[in-house]
Amino acid sequence: MKKLLLMFTVIIGLMPSAEVNAASLRFAKQACKKELLNNPPQIEIKYNYGELKINHEKTAEQLVEMMDEMYPLKVTHKLNGLTSLSPYTIVESNIAGTGVSGYRCYYPQKVSVIIGYEPTVYISNDLKKDTCRYNVTMRHEQTHLDIGYLSLNKFLQTVKEEFPKIVDKVGVKVLPASSKITADEASTELNDKYRQRMGKLFDLFVKYMTNQQMKIDSVAGYEFESSLCKSDS
Repeated sequence: MKKLLLMFTVIIGLMPSAEVNAASLRFAKQACKKELLNNPPQIEIKYNYGELKINHEKTAEQLVEMMDEMYPLKVTHKLNGLTSLSPYTIVESNIAGTGVSGYRCYYPQKVSVIIGYEPTVYISNDLKKDTCRYNVTMRHEQTHLDIGYLSLNKFLQTVKEEFPKIVDKVGVKVLPASSKITADEASTELNDKYRQRMGKLFDLFVKYMTNQQMKIDSVAGYEFESSLCKSDS
């Protein structure tokens, strides 16, 4: 009975300290969230369509190899052209830090997102400029560029709607003042969370754009375009 009583006494003795620590942490988190509420982050969303490059250095065989790497579409015929958009996204943030009753509070001041692509149109080096095959190929690749433009605009609207929610959901970072985690490490952790969640949106964008691009790369479409230029040597 004494041992039980002693253990009971020890447990009761520890509870107030644990409760005080938990209450202190809750207070610190509330204070940190209030700081964020009083100083909402500036969310900046930029886009970049990139400068179009035309490349005439690849052979038709090399374009087939590139196509196989870019799209889940097996090419069994000669390629006159190929469009590479190289989409990307960049997320950067400025994180503020302040002390709150024995804790350190980190919250975003500014979060920037850049989305875009770097377009390159490859035209087989055996095509001569101003021929029918060259012009038909360029029109086909222009359609791919248009799809990329429309897809990015659609994604841009999604980012404008969803990214502020991401920043809000990630919230703040609160650490004990004695924590060995540095301010830079805490800032990196918050920024990594933005990037990871943005990455999921970006993957959906790339999948959507790829599906849209593949709609015009059909065997029937290629045969039709080839039939337009029978007069070319």
